[in-house]
Amino acid sequence: MVAVFQCGNLSDGFYVGDVFHISDYQKFTADNVKDKLKKCGRLEEIKAQLSQMSKNLKDLKKTPAESPKLGKFETVTIESPIKEIIKPKEASPLKQKAPAYERFHSLATPAPPTLSLPYKYKLLAEMFRNCDTVVSMLHNRAEVCTFSKLKAAVQDMGKRNFEKKNLGQIKAVDPSVYTLRQEKGFSAFGNKKSGYQLTVEANLPQENESASVSYKTRQTFTAKHLLERRSVFTNKLISIVKRHHKEFLSNLDKPLNVPDDKITRWHPKFRLDEVADIEPSDLPKPPNVEVYQTAKDVLENARGKVLPNVEKALENVSNTKKETPVVTSDKPKDERNEMRGVPQTLLEKIRAKEAKKMEAAMMRNPVEDKRQKMLQKLPEMMRILRGHFVMEKKPALLKTEIVNKLVDSCRSAIAVGDVETHLNLMIEVLPQWLKQIEIKKGKYIKMDRNMELQTLIAHVNKSVDS
Repeated sequence: MVAVFQCGNLSDGFYVGDVFHISDYQKFTADNVKDKLKKCGRLEEIKAQLSQMSKNLKDLKKTPAESPKLGKFETVTIESPIKEIIKPKEASPLKQKAPAYERFHSLATPAPPTLSLPYKYKLLAEMFRNCDTVVSMLHNRAEVCTFSKLKAAVQDMGKRNFEKKNLGQIKAVDPSVYTLRQEKGFSAFGNKKSGYQLTVEANLPQENESASVSYKTRQTFTAKHLLERRSVFTNKLISIVKRHHKEFLSNLDKPLNVPDDKITRWHPKFRLDEVADIEPSDLPKPPNVEVYQTAKDVLENARGKVLPNVEKALENVSNTKKETPVVTSDKPKDERNEMRGVPQTLLEKIRAKEAKKMEAAMMRNPVEDKRQKMLQKLPEMMRILRGHFVMEKKPALLKTEIVNKLVDSCRSAIAVGDVETHLNLMIEVLPQWLKQIEIKKGKYIKMDRNMELQTLIAHVNKSVDS
């Protein structure tokens, strides 16, 4: 590539002047440029042109630009091709969604894990879960859920009988969970007749309640609805058990008053599996259905319509009297004979202390309960650890080695992670006996072997009792 420095005229299509390669650009300096300009014959002409350009620029900066002046208008006529002015539609106010902590509040507030349900309540919760799953599938397919369909599907899922009594119990726990109706025109499985059928429809919360009824669309039964309804149903079952538990506490010799929101476990003497069963609610019945309460009613309605042998059997049944069973109640033994000779003041103190201990146990945090169970296992680990240090004859041992030794030596099976947790708790409770030292090679445990082991175990047992 060649660059041309022009200083002369154009002759025969070529520039007359100095020619240099672009590689010589690095050798160009201000002095070289001045020397080349001096050698050129038109230096004075170039200076004159530059001075004229600078003068013109100064004149332009001094003279301000004048805006054009318009004359006075008497009238102004505007022609528009649009005949009608279309007013913009007012934007409908958007409904703001509730914050997440309100929409998912039921999911974020589960019952305490230590509050267990009776076995029959657990079965009912399992039936509700299966029932809600079937109802959601039929709802999303826009099918009418009859009880015959629901019963067959729930029994297939849970491998247990599902009767109308169970559906009535679900309605008794949460009346707003389903809408039950008696509708006509739906045939049952295997029957060609179309009589009245019990239909089940889920009640879902409307997301856009401000919309008119005519514009409401069929809402989808989502997984979020399933989880939320299951959580609400379980919490209501626990509330029923809490009500029975509150009655039990009020009937004790020393009545206890524990708030429902603070209770974390049931009273040790509370018979959980003896809680009364849930009374089923009444289900909708088909209209004009005659119900016969006794055999006498059946006989009066069927007289002359059945065989004589059947009529005679109904008369015999109606004439027989029902024998009322005698209920014998097992009365508890009188404790007065057993406590004879014990001062009454001492008994009152013991009962008050026991009641206070039970009340504190029912309101104890599950984290503290777990800590108490871990403290009960520490004495066994302390004996193993002391023997291992004495056998090794070292003041400090590697922590991983100690953990493996405890895993192999404990009487019950225990995981490595649980052993590390117990070891850290041991260091926390007995800092004067065990210390953890961390260096580049790893973590070491240092033990003071001069301390008495029985004294340390007594200290741990005191922490358990407190």
